[in-house]
Amino acid sequence: MKNADNPALLQGHWPVRCVWGGSGARHMALEAKAPLLAVVVDVCSFSTCVSLATDRGAVVYPYRWRDSGAARLAEKTGAVLASQRHERGVGDPPGQLSLSPASILAAEPFKALVLPSPNGSTISAALAETGAEVVVGCLRNARAVCEHAAKHLENGGEVLVVPAGERWPDGTMRVASEDLWGAGAILCGLPAEARSPEAEVAVEAYRAVKRTLAGRLKTISSGIELISKGYGDDVNLIGQLNASNGVPKLVDGAFQATRQPRQLT
Repeated sequence: MKNADNPALLQGHWPVRCVWGGSGARHMALEAKAPLLAVVVDVCSFSTCVSLATDRGAVVYPYRWRDSGAARLAEKTGAVLASQRHERGVGDPPGQLSLSPASILAAEPFKALVLPSPNGSTISAALAETGAEVVVGCLRNARAVCEHAAKHLENGGEVLVVPAGERWPDGTMRVASEDLWGAGAILCGLPAEARSPEAEVAVEAYRAVKRTLAGRLKTISSGIELISKGYGDDVNLIGQLNASNGVPKLVDGAFQATRQPRQLT
C-alpha cells in the first residue's frame, strides 16, 4: 500500500512528528507538505559521536555499517576511518577512533572522520535522499536542536524527529529507551499544540526520567551493554544533557558544525 493511500500512518495533522527508524522516517519525509527538518537521534552512540566531533571542528561523513566503501571514502576525502568498537570488555585501544564517544574526545585533533554505523548513518543518508534538511540530535545538544527546529517551524516548515533504535542479532530494529528520551528532550521545547500524539509519547517519556537521567542510562539495556564492554565513560558522555550548543547539519555528504545562540532564561 502506498503512503498516500494510508494517511493515518503519516501523522499529517501535526507539523511536529516522531517516528521510529529509517523506514518510517523515509515514508514520512517523502509525504511532507512543507520544507522538512529531519532530526536523527541515535544516542548510543552515532549522534553523540557526531556532536563531539563537530564541536571539535571536524566534519563527519556518515557511512553504512560494514561496507568496504568506507575505506575508499576516507582515502578520497583525507578523513580518518573510525573502526568498530572493541568487543572484549576493555574499551578501545588508546588513540583508536570508533563509535565510542570517549574515543572522539580523547583523540588527537583531526579534520574529518568517516563514521560507519548500523543505525544513525544509514537513516541520515536515506533522509538526505528525500531532500530534507538533516541534522543530528542527542541529549548533549537537545536544547540547541530544539531552538533550531523552533525557527524552522516559525518559517513554515515541518519537523520530523527520528529515534533510530538499535539492532537485534537478526538485524531487526530494537526500540532503545535512550533514543526515545533524546527525542523527547528535543521535542519538549516545541509548541505542544504542534506535536503529534507520537511526539507526545517521547516528551512524556523524557519528562519521567529527566531528574534521574544519568542513573537511568546506566541501567537500561544499551547502558549495561556498553559498561560490560568497557565503555562506562561513554555512558557518562552520552548523558551530558545540553552540554553542547552545536547543531551538526548534513551538507554535501558530511555533518558540519552550526551554532545556535543560547536563549537567556
